[in-house]
Amino acid sequence: MVGALLARCLSFVAASGLATTLALGAALTPLTAAAHELDPGFLELRELAPGNYSVLWKVPLAGSRRMALDPIFPDECAPLSPVAARPTSHGLVERWAIACPSGL
Repeated sequence: MVGALLARCLSFVAASGLATTLALGAALTPLTAAAHELDPGFLELRELAPGNYSVLWKVPLAGSRRMALDPIFPDECAPLSPVAARPTSHGLVERWAIACPSGL
């Protein structure tokens, strides 16, 4: 009796396409779980004096690692201070100052 009921249920599932949907969902679940969101970086520059700028750079993390994203300044720009970094829940916040005699 139970075997016949189980056979009827399985034939219904197969006929309704539910089995295909469930199999497809099971196959795609690991791909969905492995995906991650890419947070954007954020760059803020403020001119403190002619040619001198404060830099605020927020770089996202990939898992627990800092993403390899860095702003690029003209070759003539030089750091005025070392980079001060602090972690946040979404990434890393870095601050420093640069001198760019010809401006940006």
